[in-house]
Amino acid sequence: MLDYGIELAIKQHMINAISVINDTVLNARTNKRLTAGEMLMLLNVFRDMPLTATIDKHTLDLRIRDNAELYPEQWAGVDKDSLLEKIDKFTDWEAACFQIWAVDFWQVCNTDTEAMQDYVSGKNNVLLQLTRACSTVKDAREFCERFKRTGVKSKLIAQAQEKCGKAVEMLERMIL
Repeated sequence: MLDYGIELAIKQHMINAISVINDTVLNARTNKRLTAGEMLMLLNVFRDMPLTATIDKHTLDLRIRDNAELYPEQWAGVDKDSLLEKIDKFTDWEAACFQIWAVDFWQVCNTDTEAMQDYVSGKNNVLLQLTRACSTVKDAREFCERFKRTGVKSKLIAQAQEKCGKAVEMLERMIL
């Protein structure tokens, strides 16, 4: 079992890494002038695809080409050649971040169109998901504290259980 201080440090480094990846993706989107449609296409390219050991610019290029060939109907409104030209200007680091970013969406977020658009715009990412989960857990903890100080048990218990249930669901979606 890890020492609590070491475990906390590891978690902080992971959160910092996620933040760097998200910042890299949003900066690359702006600097390379990727459209929202191209960003959505990058998400679709990585639907049901795990990360591989090689996540460089060449791998991203190949996955885009394969996806466009296998699912041409999904590429309506997105110019594959234009996207590939933009990807060619990526550094390997940017390409790796985009792949991690896209896979992260399918691991953490739900798949409705609004969630995808929020993710592409940067309104929703894993850090925001963790923040919401932590807030929900804090709310549940506050309900439990109030429960200890009051005689109105059944209503507060139900509220605390509901909040804890939501927090668990949120965290399970992110972790599992």
